[in-house]
Amino acid sequence: MKKNVRRVLSALFSSVLVVNACTAVGMSISGSETEDFRALSASVQERAIAYLDSRQNADGSIGDSSTVNDTADAVWAYRTQENRDCSAYLSWIAAHTNPKNTDAIARLAAASGAADYLSNISENQNADGGYGISVNYESDVLDTLLVLNAVNESRNSSWFAVGADAAAFLASQGNADGSFSYNGDKYSTLS
Repeated sequence: MKKNVRRVLSALFSSVLVVNACTAVGMSISGSETEDFRALSASVQERAIAYLDSRQNADGSIGDSSTVNDTADAVWAYRTQENRDCSAYLSWIAAHTNPKNTDAIARLAAASGAADYLSNISENQNADGGYGISVNYESDVLDTLLVLNAVNESRNSSWFAVGADAAAFLASQGNADGSFSYNGDKYSTLS
């Protein structure tokens, strides 16, 4: 069941990405966003938010299995909606997150848009600029990408150097075919 929810969320987020890409193409072709693209984009976003609303649990999480990842990803999507109070979800995520886990803290920071959470995992950054799942773990693409996303979402200039180091690590991890491997084994696991 969890895979089905992720597939649906992935499809919804992919739809939003496609609509946004089409909007960008429409803007670059005609010089302005067309009314059709705005309406389509709004429609896709409304349906995605309605689906997320239907997946809310009594404990404050979102999704089938009360996972931090699903709830954080949903809150990140909710942040696109004006006047949406996400404080209860953020409290649930914070209460269910290991404060030294790079993955979970980066997701919380991205969902909230608050860089303050990143200070919990600053010691997790390795000399190569990347991050592992926790302190003294080898840098990997996924955790480093999650931190970079959190830095970008926070828009806090005091973390930009960390973001630049993370981006440099990610750039060094690309395979010849343009894909990425989880931790440098050079077999494509992320494309």
